[in-house]
Amino acid sequence: RDACINPTSVSDSHYFAIDKKQKNRVSNTNGLGGEKIIWRESICSWCYSVVDHFGVDRRVVLVCISLLDRLFATGKVTFSANLFKLAALSSLHLACKIHGSAILSMKLLAELSKGEFSIGQMAKVELMILRALKWHVNPPTSVCFIHEILSLLRDKLEVSILERIYNNACFFAEMSVFEPYFVSRKPSTIALASILNAFEMINYTEIEATLRSSLIEQILALLQVKEQLQNEVESVQRMLWKNRWRNEASESSNAIPVSDVSIINGKANNAKRAKLNRTRTSGVSICR
Repeated sequence: RDACINPTSVSDSHYFAIDKKQKNRVSNTNGLGGEKIIWRESICSWCYSVVDHFGVDRRVVLVCISLLDRLFATGKVTFSANLFKLAALSSLHLACKIHGSAILSMKLLAELSKGEFSIGQMAKVELMILRALKWHVNPPTSVCFIHEILSLLRDKLEVSILERIYNNACFFAEMSVFEPYFVSRKPSTIALASILNAFEMINYTEIEATLRSSLIEQILALLQVKEQLQNEVESVQRMLWKNRWRNEASESSNAIPVSDVSIINGKANNAKRAKLNRTRTSGVSICR
């Protein structure tokens, strides 16, 4: 059980279904360095572009990148640009199946690769992922935790304000997949940090200071957040803000076909981030 999230119905156990040695590789940017980190960023950007284009829930991307990160953290596969792209396609397909979305079929994803990968290759790598991760392929994401935590406030805030906190928190969580720093952080910690940052974005005329402090204290108490964890949450908060500011300063980019992300002189090309849509039309309402 995750000490941060005792009251909720989800846990971080699947996300950390790797041994201590593997965790160290994950915290070291998944054993990926230099150009490989740029590849990861390109894949994140591409995945968001694809799910937005086809109207798929953005939570699929968080699951997809979790599968991809953990696959290369196992030490059972050796990084190569081709395998990374192919594993990303297979991970995205797996994530879609987990969330019941049949829109992004293997056939469609193979077509998006512009002939670089076949359905057979994707199926083979999908099986490799399942075996490498021992079928732990339905990880609780930071957005899952955001939904669970904010559901505790349904009768304490106006619907419109709660929805804004939820959307802003999800926005922070969605952006976190771009940064290797967050790979070794628990999804529940990212969720709590995202919620606290989202509260900061609400004007004090909408949530009076005393009520705001009271709600945050209630959340921390319910989740049994101790001082050591609170320090980590504050560090994650700062990194989430920096991540958001970088994203807002970057230019918006169009969907990047997998086959267009190419290596030139040892460096990944077209590594711009896709700017994330703040309206999050494919999200799940916290008030439902």
